[in-house]
Amino acid sequence: MLQSPALARLLGVASLQRDKRCLAQVLAAQFGLDADFPAGALSALGDGLLQDQAARQAGWMCADPVYLQLQRDSFALAESLRLPAEQSIPMLAELNTHFTEQGLQFHAGRSGAWYLRTQQPPELSASLLAQALGRNVAAFAFSGPDAQRWRGLVNEMQMLLHEHALNQAREARGQWPVNSVWLSGPGFLPARLAAPPQRFYASDALSLGLAQCATLSCSPPPATLAEFVATQQISGPKADAMLVLLEDEPTAAALDEAWLQPVWIALRRRQLSALQLHIGVGGEVLSVYLRPSDTWKLWRKPLTLEAYVSA
Repeated sequence: MLQSPALARLLGVASLQRDKRCLAQVLAAQFGLDADFPAGALSALGDGLLQDQAARQAGWMCADPVYLQLQRDSFALAESLRLPAEQSIPMLAELNTHFTEQGLQFHAGRSGAWYLRTQQPPELSASLLAQALGRNVAAFAFSGPDAQRWRGLVNEMQMLLHEHALNQAREARGQWPVNSVWLSGPGFLPARLAAPPQRFYASDALSLGLAQCATLSCSPPPATLAEFVATQQISGPKADAMLVLLEDEPTAAALDEAWLQPVWIALRRRQLSALQLHIGVGGEVLSVYLRPSDTWKLWRKPLTLEAYVSA
């Protein structure tokens, strides 16, 4: 969990709201989508997999390689694993050898993420990875008319992966093996999405897919608030902007220096009229709202994310 003195200072004076949706669902809602949106097709689009009409008309699911950890009487989704190409390609090839006759094809996107292409998306409610990470997977079981069939397919995937030589080599090196595939976000690519009014800065596959589907320009995230402000001034009049930063992009110290400390100063100087943060915390979202006047609430104590979660 993010350890950030600057964030704690912001949280201490902000208006806070807990959102039961995960961060991807909150982002998708900015484009007019509901919580059960086709994350697989949109992410595959942003990850460079929907290059022809046949691919755009297929069904897609996110198919994240994961490690399920055995607890006393259950399994927990312990880790999402991003594999190097030399491991990912042979594993996907073995899965495809087994499942292609059933109309299922596994693919890796430009980012290295895995996706499953289907002839028709299943009638299935499947929780997104972020919702289940670190939790008992029994609480996030498939539901819907096709749930039983897809539970069986996942069991087959688990058996194939368990026997794969690369997984055995990972365990021998003390690395977690890929012992399951987390399937989520089934559906077709939407024909068109409504574009939010803000300028959009992001580089992750889902954000890029949402932007493409909404024909919205999407720029890479600036490295610092100063660079962001300069970009806004160069590109036109001041306006609202939406920025997506992934957890693994900046370290906490870099995030403090590049964004959170300068944001505090900019609010105090009224260079920003308002700030809205959405922070993914344990499968939910902490929504944070700040105005310049909030920075003068000197009687409010800093609030860490740990304190918020335990409250």
